[in-house]
Amino acid sequence: MTKQEIIKNLQDNLNNNGVFLNKFRDIHNLMRLNICSINNKCGAHYYGYWVKNINGLDWALKVYNGEGVPKEFYYELLSERIAKAMFFETINSKIVKYSNDSNLYGIISQDYRYTHQGYDIVTGREIVEDYLDRRNDINPEEINVNSLPIIYEALNYHFHKKDGLYRYEKMKADNIIENIFGELAKRYVFNYITMQKDFHLGNWELFENEQGAIITPMYDMELCFNRNFYDERNTSLKASADKSLSYDEDFKLFYNLNGNLVKTMMYILNPDNIVQYINSIPGMPDELKKDILETFLEHYEKIETIISEKEKNISFS
Repeated sequence: MTKQEIIKNLQDNLNNNGVFLNKFRDIHNLMRLNICSINNKCGAHYYGYWVKNINGLDWALKVYNGEGVPKEFYYELLSERIAKAMFFETINSKIVKYSNDSNLYGIISQDYRYTHQGYDIVTGREIVEDYLDRRNDINPEEINVNSLPIIYEALNYHFHKKDGLYRYEKMKADNIIENIFGELAKRYVFNYITMQKDFHLGNWELFENEQGAIITPMYDMELCFNRNFYDERNTSLKASADKSLSYDEDFKLFYNLNGNLVKTMMYILNPDNIVQYINSIPGMPDELKKDILETFLEHYEKIETIISEKEKNISFS
């Protein structure tokens, strides 16, 4: 088969029956023809690939290295649908069978970088680490570097003070910083409400060029509605740099200053809506639906209690 025929076959498979390859071994041809390349940032449980020029677009494919569809794929689809309903820009993923002769499944989404040709990409981790390298008075071991105040300082350094030069005209740089920071504050609320435990500094990036900078769409949201949200291995964004604060205490601190934002997002993502989102995911097992709903309801009630207590304190003060 020619390269064009192979691409046409991939497109037909993905569009019609949700199968990526006809045969497991076909991946070697795709890599030989530079249609596929390895993406080694997907973690120990997955094989990752970048796929070029299918349906006129580039794609990211993550294949589970065990049998069947892992629950994390359903979580990813659910998070994306919830994020869209809450007016976030996010990727669009689809579960596919890896090949006709295997019981392996993957999740494929458009490579969001494809839509921003001509932009440089810098990760949140790079921005924060670059800032901390210049701050001899901050010990990263003593604070939570994945926190809104540290990120705000790092964004200011990145756009204003790096090498003693303004990257953009000052007012424009200020607007860029406020837009990016405002989006991260909303993502903080989203991640707290949906119990995302993996919103680390590598899970957001910026597109930059001489015209300006914007934050990338949301992605990698598979660790949601997680009962281990409160454990010490949670790497998600916090509102405070204080390492001693629990996630609930951290959220209370954020709510004190951003109560209207929280209540607005809580209104959109309520128990009735979550049932609709869960039921909209094709193929999701009933037992998984039940577990997600139970986990969410417990957490939602906790948030309502936090809000109620805060409102009561305000009324009595």
